[in-house]
Amino acid sequence: METFTALRASDPQQVGPYRLAARLGSGGMGSVYLGQSPGGRTVAVKVVRPDLAEEIGFQRRFAREVAAARRVNGAFTAGVVDADPTGTPPWLATEFVQGMALGAAVEVHGPWPVSHVLRLGAGLAEALTQIHAAGVVHRDLKPSNILLAQNGPRVIDFGISAVSEATALTQTGTMVGTPGYTAPEQLTGTRTGPAADVFALGAVLVYTATGTGPFGAGASHAVAYRTVHEPPVLEHLHPVLRAVVESCLAKDPGRRPTVARLMTELLAAAAGSDGTARPFRPDGDWLPPAVARAVSRAAGLRPVGPTGQLPPQGPPTEGTTGPLTPRPASTAEVAPLPARARGTTRRRALLGVAGAAAVAGIGAGGWLSGIGRGGTGTAPASALSRPAGTLRWKSYAIADADDEVSDDVANLTFVDGLVHAAGRTALYALSAERGDKKWTYAPGSKWERVNPAVAAAGGTLYLGVDGTVHALRAATGTKLWVQSTAGDFAHPTVHGEALYTVSVDAEGSEFQTRSWLYAASARTGTETWSKESDRDQTPVTVAGDSLYSGVGGVLFARHPDTGGTRWRYDTGGYSLYAPAVSGGTVYVSGLGPGPDESAVYAVSAATGEKLWEVRESGLFFVPPTASGETVLVGNLLGSEQNILRALDARTGRVIWKRHLADDSLTRPVTADGTVYVVGDGVLYALRADTGTTLWRYATKTSVRAAPLVVGDTVYLSTATGKVCAIGA
Repeated sequence: METFTALRASDPQQVGPYRLAARLGSGGMGSVYLGQSPGGRTVAVKVVRPDLAEEIGFQRRFAREVAAARRVNGAFTAGVVDADPTGTPPWLATEFVQGMALGAAVEVHGPWPVSHVLRLGAGLAEALTQIHAAGVVHRDLKPSNILLAQNGPRVIDFGISAVSEATALTQTGTMVGTPGYTAPEQLTGTRTGPAADVFALGAVLVYTATGTGPFGAGASHAVAYRTVHEPPVLEHLHPVLRAVVESCLAKDPGRRPTVARLMTELLAAAAGSDGTARPFRPDGDWLPPAVARAVSRAAGLRPVGPTGQLPPQGPPTEGTTGPLTPRPASTAEVAPLPARARGTTRRRALLGVAGAAAVAGIGAGGWLSGIGRGGTGTAPASALSRPAGTLRWKSYAIADADDEVSDDVANLTFVDGLVHAAGRTALYALSAERGDKKWTYAPGSKWERVNPAVAAAGGTLYLGVDGTVHALRAATGTKLWVQSTAGDFAHPTVHGEALYTVSVDAEGSEFQTRSWLYAASARTGTETWSKESDRDQTPVTVAGDSLYSGVGGVLFARHPDTGGTRWRYDTGGYSLYAPAVSGGTVYVSGLGPGPDESAVYAVSAATGEKLWEVRESGLFFVPPTASGETVLVGNLLGSEQNILRALDARTGRVIWKRHLADDSLTRPVTADGTVYVVGDGVLYALRADTGTTLWRYATKTSVRAAPLVVGDTVYLSTATGKVCAIGA
């Protein structure tokens, strides 16, 4: 169960009349803190990022939404108690709820019985009734925005999404809301209203009852596509619950029930034998027993300083002496910075939702260059004798309580006994042998709204943060220098003494964004040359005497000293992913040229001549992995979705294929004749020549980033911010 964390050096000590004592989390709009009023009231204080506050019209929109949120006083909401929209920076304070997030409760304790789900739904429907009555549409109702208290659920962050939606700080292809809970009309850019919250509530109830949303899990773009184009998966629901949520998940918002009607249906379904709704008593009887015990512990007591006030420097540790105050176990988060929808087409519902970062290969699904077996140093000797497929350790310490790293976990790196894992707000170094945290590097507020990317070489880490690259000592996390780029995202690749950084501007049109490729000294960050393009650009892959990258649908080979073009191969499509190079051949997957079409290409590294291609309609190939005489590629969507294929590297002929998941696969990794890939939260070890399963390990949570294999250990970063070490 998560707890709050100590204030950082850059955090304020006081906001308005509230003294800040600890960090509760962070998100797209800013940071959330545990605060205390002069009279001793504990609140959650949300502080807006300074750069966001400077946007034209932001204060007016913020003040309007805060005023609307103040009118929400329902029993199942955490209301606004104070705010200063014109402050420097703007802030608002909400009620502080002692409890745990619904998402954490389901993840830790499993799906709920139908009777408890129905009671939860009734409380949430009442909360939405109050929110909508105040003229507010939540727009981002999801398990992490629902807190569980002993006397009922609490909906948080209502009304704030609308402020973010209107800001100019948008990113191409992103959206208001969270895939899996976001209504189709939000994903396709249509005007949204209260019906979008009804859709989200239906999805939340499915998740609570089954542990999985109605449109599965996986990469954001895949979930979004299924939300818009495919029916929800409801077969495993209890008939009573299915009857309620099925109408909530209608694609057409006009066919969904009003929130008032939904509340009536839920109350009727949840009523006792006498036909009356049971109250939410303060003993937590409305919760499943295991969750009730956890929430009770969260609402328990913990020691604080001798004055009986909140501690002056972050949360106290257990075992100290002094008066007692309630201890929170999970807290509200700031709604993530969304983007204004821009007339999404069917193609964009498939691709654009992932944003420019995914199209450039920068973020989604861990499809990054240089991932897999790698790093420097050797695996811990004590791990070598442990059985394959068994858990060696699991670290819970790489993410803030609300980091939500589901699609924001970058590739893991391994340097001299440390595993480095990037969450949304910080880079964490963990002991490869035990998983304990050695250091944390938090570069600042910009970090909180980007997909981080990491490269490592020679004892130095290169960390992409927004439009900058930070060079750090891998052993200590000490910052060496920072390089700035022109775009919004930066993805570094290091090779020898050279650092190659691709930077993408997210503010372009649907498939037209500006991008830059920078070459610099890996020791100092001093730029040596740069190239600008009016198309998306993938991270570079360095092999032999060339740099390989995709620019739009064109594969380029460049001279590493000058950036000059050696050859180019135009696929005829509109987007490529990061290429793989092996045995004198470049392998790359791409989108187009036909609608909803994807292809894998093999191109001569020496001449740029196409050797073969595999093209399919209705599929979405992930970036390929080259391994000796085979090329491994997974695919999403279509009639044969989530199948891993092994292709003959010379001809493209299918050697074997395996259906491993109902949801998206990670990019596969090979080592010593074994293929490692994760699907549906299960790590598979397969024979590279036949695809036969050697062993598998269930992580019990989604994994988006590709595995990292070092020696006889496989490291995974999960969607909930954990790192696992599994014997290989």
